[in-house]
Amino acid sequence: MRRWVVRTVKQFKANTKPLIVLKGRDFNQAAGALLDTMRPGQTDGRKHLSKTLGPFLEIFGNKSVHALRGEDLLKFRAAVMRAYSPKTVNHHIASVRRLLRFIYELEWIEHPYRVELLKSVPLPPAPDKAMPAERIRGIITAVAGLNLNLARMLLLQFYGVMRTSEVRRWCIVTASSSQVPVRFQAERGQDRPADRGADEGGPDPEAQRLLEVIEPQYPTADRYGKACTRLQDQLKDTVGPWSPGPLRHSASTILADSGVDDALIRAAEHHAQERVIRVYRPPPYAKVREAMSVLAEAVPLEVVSVDRGV
Repeated sequence: MRRWVVRTVKQFKANTKPLIVLKGRDFNQAAGALLDTMRPGQTDGRKHLSKTLGPFLEIFGNKSVHALRGEDLLKFRAAVMRAYSPKTVNHHIASVRRLLRFIYELEWIEHPYRVELLKSVPLPPAPDKAMPAERIRGIITAVAGLNLNLARMLLLQFYGVMRTSEVRRWCIVTASSSQVPVRFQAERGQDRPADRGADEGGPDPEAQRLLEVIEPQYPTADRYGKACTRLQDQLKDTVGPWSPGPLRHSASTILADSGVDDALIRAAEHHAQERVIRVYRPPPYAKVREAMSVLAEAVPLEVVSVDRGV
């Protein structure tokens, strides 16, 4: 068992030896060590982990990692279930489980915690956020009439099956390089320009043509989302309520309805689980690009006037 030894300066008597105090690590120190292991570029991940560990550290932050008991974990789980929605509860539980495993891997404790006590909470059925291709085409066409560059970014998000936060990163890298960045990289979040050929995971031709004409005018993902919000009020009478968030869900649904294999859709979505599969078998990139041509057929590139060079 590893512990810090702190020698106190104060002595009870002049001729006695200094008092030896054994002080174990507390959970605040463990959380700080865990955050330090994350790469500097993982800003969103650090914020999420800090936020989801907050309720646990409020209760146990100053307590020694050796003092945690099974009933403490059960009480914490019950407390977060009362305070948050099921999805948020699972975020908190997952982060605490990660912290406890990290402490054991550092050998700060002799025996692993009973993390099986922190069971996930069943989630209710998620509402279907998918939009049909006709609605997506109408929204992007309407946005193109007011902000052509933003409409091109929305279509790029749809073609790339991307989250809203990923669009800005992809465009910024393109502007700083003469090459088009690879969408399907070995690790999501790496902003490297492409150094591989078209047969090794490059974007489909429609997405590449969009990248060549998009102006990266939104330096952060928040500004991209706010730009969409500003147009929502102007277009609510024309196309109804909309946001960029469901585009990824819609693209995945259209691919599935078109008969595209689930494994190809997971590779196109770039799910975190795919990183584990890639250790043993790389995703079939050529088939992914072929499958994603379905999206270009559903919402053609002409809606943002790329062919006319507008």
